[in-house]
Amino acid sequence: MHFFTTLSTILSFIIAAQAACTPVRNSTVNGASLTGSAGRTSSSSTFSALASPSPSASTKSKHHQGSSSSAALSSGSIASASSLGTPSGTSDSSTPATSTSSASSSVNTGLSRVQAAGDGAYFIGASAYYLYTYADDDRAAVLDAMQSAGMTVIRIFITSIYANNKGSNNQAVNDVEVDNIGTYDDTILTQIDQLMYEASQRGMKLLIALHDRYALGFWATDVYCTQLGISPFTNNPPQIADASAFYTNSWAATMFDQRMTHILNHQNAQMGNAAWKDLDSAIYGFEPENEPMGHMDLVAPNWVCDRAKTLAGLIPAGSSILISSGGGIDADTSVGDWAFGCGEIDVVAVHDYNLGSDFLSTIQSANEQAKQQGRVSVVGEWGVMGDDKASKAQTIVDALKGDGIGWLYWEVAKPGQGANNFEVWTDEPTWDVLASAAPNAGGNSKRALEAASIYIGDSHKARSSRMASSRRRHHTKRGIHSALGNVRSH
Repeated sequence: MHFFTTLSTILSFIIAAQAACTPVRNSTVNGASLTGSAGRTSSSSTFSALASPSPSASTKSKHHQGSSSSAALSSGSIASASSLGTPSGTSDSSTPATSTSSASSSVNTGLSRVQAAGDGAYFIGASAYYLYTYADDDRAAVLDAMQSAGMTVIRIFITSIYANNKGSNNQAVNDVEVDNIGTYDDTILTQIDQLMYEASQRGMKLLIALHDRYALGFWATDVYCTQLGISPFTNNPPQIADASAFYTNSWAATMFDQRMTHILNHQNAQMGNAAWKDLDSAIYGFEPENEPMGHMDLVAPNWVCDRAKTLAGLIPAGSSILISSGGGIDADTSVGDWAFGCGEIDVVAVHDYNLGSDFLSTIQSANEQAKQQGRVSVVGEWGVMGDDKASKAQTIVDALKGDGIGWLYWEVAKPGQGANNFEVWTDEPTWDVLASAAPNAGGNSKRALEAASIYIGDSHKARSSRMASSRRRHHTKRGIHSALGNVRSH
């Protein structure tokens, strides 16, 4: 296929991305094998392995593409606050900051259940992870198109974004932590406030990833990366950035819990100054991080669950806001004990781009396991490309709709990329395929939104029930697999 390239192509892309410190996810390269490199292909089902091997494995263009004139500033800063125009090295021996997290078990009482079959669990949505940075007219156009297609959940990331990302008419914005860990700039949250309001007016909700693993020296370098001394990706020899310090350092974990607490307590001025943690009318769920520990050892098997506990302690009793796992780098790595063994996780998100029979069997099995545990499994990321992009999409959406498994496509963007990449827009046949899979294509969006709000009753109570029967099992630490391919650029 056209996206298979030589080893030199991969290296030249990665060198360029690293040199600019640009958090790009626009690569369309694939193919060669490199030991320890930043890849997406794997022959292992361990959480730390690189994605499943397949001769037709496609490259995922996932995340920030900076403009050619962009240059990253220190500590992950890419834009000054004045330029944005908003719409409306620490070691474990460092003195730990006071933790703001609280155990969910203190607030989760009683029982509830998930309506995990048929229309109750099935919904469609998409990642549009930087939609909040779009110019007003383009943002409205994307929201209107997604609403018309029957999409009810929009997945976004809180991370730095470059201007003109992937050719979009968008502005740059910094991450919520810019110069130092624990020092907050709410510009990005204010932009998301506007998107949240506009989406809710159209009957849609946000799924918000509170951090991106790939900002830890992979495709970008944020303040956690710089202050914890995480070395960025290197190409001589090819070596994935070892972000272990972020996941194993107790001070970093405490500060990250404070980051999440700050975000969930942020008040949306567009929605009556309500804190995000109280806006279940507009928020489907939170993910501690996108693809935690992707492409590296599972150095902290309980990291995601510990962060989920913090989130569960922040979300009020009676709320329908869900806690999602954030997904793995492929189907197999998405469904381990790190996700299914955590009682606080409501949504086990499965990410995959190989999309063969193994993927379908894995997601079907995960869906059944989720039902048994009183939670839900969704395909949190999937995408297709190539000349047969529409027909491949049709195969996947037919299978997932037939099984009643909700999904979010990667990704909706304006402009789309047609056959050249995963991004899709309304001017290509794949868009019509996605829209045809809505819970009630041609029906009203209210029913589709109700399908996206999976829980009947209190999600806190459902977590309590799961935690009572959940066995916490530790993963075996696995090394980085040597295969490289299916490079998914952020």
